[in-house]
Amino acid sequence: GKGEKEGLLPHKPPGVKRFRGDWCVLEAAVLLIYRLQGDKTPCDRLCLSEYELVEYSGDPDASKLSFQLTSKDKTHHFTPKNKEEMESWLTAIKPLVKAVAELYIARQEHSACSEEELSFGKGAHIRVTSKTGTEVWTGQLLDPPGAGKVGTFPCSGVEPLEDLYI
Repeated sequence: GKGEKEGLLPHKPPGVKRFRGDWCVLEAAVLLIYRLQGDKTPCDRLCLSEYELVEYSGDPDASKLSFQLTSKDKTHHFTPKNKEEMESWLTAIKPLVKAVAELYIARQEHSACSEEELSFGKGAHIRVTSKTGTEVWTGQLLDPPGAGKVGTFPCSGVEPLEDLYI
């Protein structure tokens, strides 16, 4: 059967060191991931309603055009080959995921004063998880060093990431 969208989509599953040229098929809110086009059995099935879409991978091997699908215990990275592919996959996936992450970019660097705080450089990408305070938010740093760390940061130093494809 034909999926709603299919194509070659470089993918890095959890625990795998490098991106591989997997064949992905979107079918009824499930992203089926095959090692090769034409394979009968998918090596992964992502039920998109369990995943949050983050429109930036932060993986050092990914290009700027990248995104991740992240669930409670798993993160899958994808790096489409061009802007058209990126937009076309995101358009297909967005309505089906549990949530779309709120991404912000640092306008200036910030050095943490405590264990709870994030340190990051100018241009770092942060996935905001809660805007509890008026001056301090909580989020997850997506760029190395410190990628994956969750902590607080002053919201005055970040701005929303409007368009990631520029």
